[in-house]
Amino acid sequence: VIGSGAGQSMQSPAYTVAVGFAALQSSVDDNYNVAIGAQALQALNGGSSNVAIGPNALNVSTADSNNMAMGFAALGSLNGGNDNAAIGSLSLNAMVTGDGNVALGFGSMINPTSCNRNTAVGSISLQSCGGDQNTAIGYGSGANYVGTESDNVVIDSAGVASESNVLRIGDTTGSGDFGLTAAYIQLNIVTGK
Repeated sequence: VIGSGAGQSMQSPAYTVAVGFAALQSSVDDNYNVAIGAQALQALNGGSSNVAIGPNALNVSTADSNNMAMGFAALGSLNGGNDNAAIGSLSLNAMVTGDGNVALGFGSMINPTSCNRNTAVGSISLQSCGGDQNTAIGYGSGANYVGTESDNVVIDSAGVASESNVLRIGDTTGSGDFGLTAAYIQLNIVTGK
């Protein structure tokens, strides 16, 4: 424990590291947590196996487990979710509840407050999606998903609002030397057509 207010409530934690102003400040007996950065995991008191690296990373989480946040305010609002990974400043920043989300890149999944099992790779990808089981790859991918769109895969595509069960590759149908610049594939799972 290093830093003013770091681990100040700890009594008998096992395998726990707190470095930085108010890191793991409220933790009493939580185990297997790593908090590096000012106010990282500050409110945790009842969670285990979390890693928070960066100022305000996972700082309001109280009883969540198996989360990883790296970057300024990554998973900064989580207080009811497990098994999430946020790498990049402000990634999954507004997420209050949700499980199994992965956000990689500055501001990826920055706005959703509740969703599950989404994967966002690229800065500001899936920035406002509230649906489940989406995969977005590329800068700003999934930008048009602002509701409960679910089960989509978008690669370098903003997607289309209100769609679900769709695969999109690219946003344009342009011409030139770009090879595949757009693809739209939709399968009706019920009829198989």
